[in-house]
Amino acid sequence: MEAKGKDLKVPLQWDLKIKNFKKIVNGDEIGLMEAVKNQPVSAAIYITDELKEYKEGIYEGPPCDSKVERKGTYAILVVGYGSDEETKKNFWWIMNSWGVSWGINGFAKVVRNSSLPKGSALVLFRASYPILF
Repeated sequence: MEAKGKDLKVPLQWDLKIKNFKKIVNGDEIGLMEAVKNQPVSAAIYITDELKEYKEGIYEGPPCDSKVERKGTYAILVVGYGSDEETKKNFWWIMNSWGVSWGINGFAKVVRNSSLPKGSALVLFRASYPILF
């Protein structure tokens, strides 16, 4: 099998077997950070019109008491984290499958729990990653 793309031919030779998976407790920011240091981590996010139209900045999701319609949940990958120097907010780098025309070339900055006001709803939840043999 080969991965093909513009001027790209890379042989894929993976023999990966999943032994189990590790769930990260909702809201465990340190646990998620530790996992993301080693590999992308799957998680869920609520779909809102604001998320669909995201282009820049740090997405914070709707407030807890908001009447914003949540249009289901969506699986994403958490691929990194950082802090915005200007706003001083901590964020996760996420990637989804909506393509490079969405967000920042297919990625988004999503607020981390530590930068949410107390009592806010989690933006990311149900995080997990595979444990390989």
